[in-house]
Amino acid sequence: MGSLTAECKRDLDSHLQGIREAAWYPNVQCEGIRMPLLEQYLEHADKLAQDVVNAWGNSVTAGNALTPEFNELFDKACTYRTSGVTDNQEKATRQAFAEAYKAFWEKYARS
Repeated sequence: MGSLTAECKRDLDSHLQGIREAAWYPNVQCEGIRMPLLEQYLEHADKLAQDVVNAWGNSVTAGNALTPEFNELFDKACTYRTSGVTDNQEKATRQAFAEAYKAFWEKYARS
């Protein structure tokens, strides 16, 4: 995983702390870290996608370099947010985004 600038890491840590404190966050443990189930990410995909877009915008505005992993997550968030031509397309992009967000969260939660 690429390295994060100190400011980007602070932003990410703040975002992850918000997720840890969220009321919807289930108490599923993995290596001592609570891990939400995929269904939880799907349920909250709209907010999570908006959070990713906001974090990307804040980081770009501040001139921070973003990791390829975060840029990939941002691309999936944008694809999900602009989908919706059909219910199946929206469902597929929501699933892809939720899976990507879960993988991203689990990698950074352990670091």
